[in-house]
Order: sequence, then C-alpha cells, then structure tokens
Amino acid sequence: MKKNINRKVLGLLALGCISTASAIEPAVNVRVAPSALYGVLNARVDFQIDKHLSVGPTFDYAAWLFDYYSVGVGANWKLNGEDVMRTSGWYLNPYAAYGHGRFKVQDDDKKIPSISNVGVGLILGHQWVADSGFNFRIGFGGQYNSGKVFGKVFFPDMSMTFGCVF
Repeated sequence: MKKNINRKVLGLLALGCISTASAIEPAVNVRVAPSALYGVLNARVDFQIDKHLSVGPTFDYAAWLFDYYSVGVGANWKLNGEDVMRTSGWYLNPYAAYGHGRFKVQDDDKKIPSISNVGVGLILGHQWVADSGFNFRIGFGGQYNSGKVFGKVFFPDMSMTFGCVF
C-alpha cells in the first residue's frame, strides 16, 4: 500500500515538472571556471527543467601536481522565483560528485596512495545574465567529503564560472 502511494506521489511530481517545463522555453547553460589558468579544467552544463530549476552534469580535471578527475551532478534553484537561466539574482546550488586521482610526484620513501572521494556540497551564489546570454556566477558555501587518504572532512567552498545560455 505504502509503495503504491509513493509511486503515485512521484508520478504526480514528475507530471507536474513535465507540464511546467512545457510552459517555458527550454534552455541550456554551458559554464566553465577560470581555474584553467592554474591547470584545473572543468565544465558545467545546466538543463532547465522548470522556470526556476535546472539540473546537469559536472566534470573537473586537474593536471597540476596530480592527475585528478571528478564527475557529478548539480542543481540550480533560483531563490526569487524568476527564470533560472535568463535573469540575474540569487541561487542555491546543491551538488554531489565522485573524484579519483593520484599525485604526479612520488617520493620513493613515501608511496602516496591514490585519492578517491565522494563529496556533497551547497553553494549560495549570485548570477548576472546579459541580454546576449553571457553569464557570470560567484558563490560561497561548504562541501563534505568522505574518501580515501583524507577521511571525512568538511571545508569551505567557492564557485566562480562564466557561461552562455543557449
């Protein structure tokens, strides 16, 4: 009985998202961070699923001091209820990611193991969107990581990206 109720609720929520999404003009926001200047490449792609909500994959690759990649998923929720892709304003960005890598430089006396971790975080930020679709975002928050080598740790997090809405 309880499983049927849960399925009905999830079905209604999905139907609500689909019907709301059809009422808006869908958009995609492709974003990158200026961290490429110090050897970290990343990409964020946001797919608008509701007027004030987008979701999408994340990818990071670090090539400085160690080879490290991270793949995950994030969401963006516009706090003022306006269009998440086309208007400036405050947003919340919860995300989760899995990362794995190894240090490039190894000390023969101290073999450093590979690094792997799972992280979840939350960013509160502000975005500015130009009429052309170009956008800039900056945000601050925190991330909780659980993984090999460093164990469980919470640390502050900052996000800054440039993007374009299509």
